[in-house]
Amino acid sequence: MTAPAWSLSPHGSRPWAQTLPGPAWSNSRLPSPLSGPQNIAVYEWLPSFLQKTLPEYTGYRPFLDPSISSEFVAASEQFLSTMVPPGVYMRNASCHFQGVINRNSSVSRALRVCNSYWSREHPSLQSAEDVDALLLGMTSQIAEREDHVVVEDVRDFWPGPLKFSRTDHLASCLQRGRDLGLPSYNKARAALGLPPITRWQDINTALSWSDDTVLEATASLYNQDLSWLELLPGGLLESHGDPGPLFSTIVLDQFVRLRDGDRYWFENTRNGLFSKKEIEEIRNTTLRDVLVAVIDVDPSALQPSVFVWHKGDPCPQPRQLSTEGLPACAPYIVRDYFEGSGFGFGVTIGTLCCFPLVSLLSAWIVARLRMRNFKRLQGQDCQSIVSEKLVGGTEALEWQGHKEPCRPVLVHLQPGQIRVVDGRLTVLRTIQLQPPQQINLVLSSNRGRRTLLLKIPKEYDLVLLFNLEEERQALVENLRAALKESGLSFQEWELREQELMRAAVTREQRSHLLETFFRHLFSQVCIWDQIRPYAVVAPYLHEAMGVTPEEARSPEKSAIKELREDSEPLVCCKVMMEVLDINQADAGTLPLDSSQKVREALTCELSRAEFAESLGLKPQDMFVESMFSLADKDGNGYLSFREFLDILVVFMKGERGGNDRRGWICWKWGSPGPGLQSWQMPRSDQAGVRKQSDPCCVQQLVITLV
Repeated sequence: MTAPAWSLSPHGSRPWAQTLPGPAWSNSRLPSPLSGPQNIAVYEWLPSFLQKTLPEYTGYRPFLDPSISSEFVAASEQFLSTMVPPGVYMRNASCHFQGVINRNSSVSRALRVCNSYWSREHPSLQSAEDVDALLLGMTSQIAEREDHVVVEDVRDFWPGPLKFSRTDHLASCLQRGRDLGLPSYNKARAALGLPPITRWQDINTALSWSDDTVLEATASLYNQDLSWLELLPGGLLESHGDPGPLFSTIVLDQFVRLRDGDRYWFENTRNGLFSKKEIEEIRNTTLRDVLVAVIDVDPSALQPSVFVWHKGDPCPQPRQLSTEGLPACAPYIVRDYFEGSGFGFGVTIGTLCCFPLVSLLSAWIVARLRMRNFKRLQGQDCQSIVSEKLVGGTEALEWQGHKEPCRPVLVHLQPGQIRVVDGRLTVLRTIQLQPPQQINLVLSSNRGRRTLLLKIPKEYDLVLLFNLEEERQALVENLRAALKESGLSFQEWELREQELMRAAVTREQRSHLLETFFRHLFSQVCIWDQIRPYAVVAPYLHEAMGVTPEEARSPEKSAIKELREDSEPLVCCKVMMEVLDINQADAGTLPLDSSQKVREALTCELSRAEFAESLGLKPQDMFVESMFSLADKDGNGYLSFREFLDILVVFMKGERGGNDRRGWICWKWGSPGPGLQSWQMPRSDQAGVRKQSDPCCVQQLVITLV
């Protein structure tokens, strides 16, 4: 059997199917690139290798597994290694076997296999004609006998891994079979329906008669136990001139499954790739036809079947090739990847050894820093306050509205107040408990009875969600005790959870009422479309800027243009217009369905924090404290809208030059600079302002608004 040749010449400029004899193939009906090799491998090479033909093709079998079996990959496929010769002949079309130039410039009669692995620059393979000579030489060369003998080119000088340049191919395949968990020799025979072997001599009777030392040596390696014999050694021992029954069965089964389980097999008429006539043309194509089509060679220089050479065929090989006369295989090389890298590896090893010490030192430094910070925090006064907050706190979720997410809070009951903090103990809200307030406790009656609504006068409501009813009940009992201790009256009733949340006044709703009131209040009281922004302060510019009242009223005068951004009159305008962001176009007129909401807003009272937030200032600012103390007539700590309207009307009706208007307009500066140092209305002026508040005027203004 000749050495198989699968490669085609690279210098062909046309598809080989167009050069084959037979009907002309159109460009759209060219055979598939795999149809020719399929036919050659299955119907030409395989019968010559197994000495038997495949069963007739009956069509595509969709439920047949065509995958490659582990027995074929790790065992039967490696049987081809026994047929590899130590070298390959090269000849031309006139049957002249030419010499091969080696790397050391010597000439040998064949190309040595072990020295040609992964070699792209071999001196004898420099052109397409050299490849043609190699293919022609393989058609004439007879392969090694199918037996247990493997040449050293494959056995000891196969391309190795990274560390070693050479390795043993058969030993690697044997280890691969163990990694894949292949069955033993006898188990594989039983699985394929072959009779079991009970004696070592029965593996290959011909071999036991000719050279029984091979079987005896193998038996000693497996401790004379035939059940331990592995698949690859057992299959190789069976062969003696042709594949044994085990390997023949595995190879035949694999190729039949590859053919019958392939939907794109060229003989499958149901896939629509080829007609019956085209299939017949492919079946009649052999590897000899392909070589003749792509190589410039006379057909008479090739035997009818290039896989088998019989006596009398053209161009016989000079002799059966052996290692005699061929260059020796290059010895294996051990690559030392540590060579020349001693310094780098030393630095790496030293770094790894020092890493634990550096980690311990870093941990010690971090611990010392954290201990110092902890002691510093312990010395601060706020630590005692935080400790008090942690005592008696109740965990809950605060419901902020349908569009806002719930947030986890801690509720602390303290004398005279309820404090709500977050997970970082930051105060979110403080509710003052002062007589004669009346607190309403609304409890949910469904959905696990886990919701509590705390309605506080002059504040937006507090809605808390608990995990268990017991947690809510515990807070309610503590809250009852705290209210009784503060002398406050309270009422309790139950509602369904949906009705409870619908009755709750959220912070967003309260802010919306306050914003609506402020916009419509100033749009109605101050007729902004008739009074220019500077008209309120223009009569007093002569006092701050040193100009006459007529010049102050004229916006074209240089005194108005030179008004500084931080001057006293402009600060007042910003407080009334820019900070509150109020104008006639934004407010408009109140619709009829909003009257009730405005009435509700008028009955509310602002806390100092809400008053400061509405002005865009901080509660501790001097301006906020002064204005709040001026407007809070009853001194209850809240500013009603009637009190706010009272002082606003007084400001709008005061006489020019009066103390009340001067208190609203003028700012006293403690020292030069952009910062506001202090502002305070005299007590006598505050009393005058309060005396000038006319309840009838305020009531008439409220009726006009709603």
